[in-house]
Amino acid sequence: MKVTFVVPPNYSALDDRLEPHLGLLYMAAVLLENNYEVEYCDLEGVPKERWAVPGRDVYASTVYGVTLNNARKLAALCKRQNPQGLVVIGGPQVSGYADQTLRLDPNFDCAVVFEGEFSLLEAIRDWGEKRIYQ
Repeated sequence: MKVTFVVPPNYSALDDRLEPHLGLLYMAAVLLENNYEVEYCDLEGVPKERWAVPGRDVYASTVYGVTLNNARKLAALCKRQNPQGLVVIGGPQVSGYADQTLRLDPNFDCAVVFEGEFSLLEAIRDWGEKRIYQ
């Protein structure tokens, strides 16, 4: 199974390419240990007209308040790439407002809150159960 971590851009940041998202990398390590194929798609600094995500089984994205609208656009793009793909959201926005954020967009399939290393693994194994994983 193939999982892509998608990082939505934050156009309001002065420099949004300073460092990788360590939380996503920690989750990627757990998935690799469990024999998942993992890819990291960082769209920070990329203009919307050049956004591209590969067709994968699972898309996992970190969401901040300022990137919520871009995360919604990316979720729609992911669903166009693979309509049966699982779109999992997490990050500070989701940890603070999980239920509201999950209900905000039909392209968001499930949410992972707080530390997501093993919660993401559980969400993938449950596949398609629209709920919040902790």
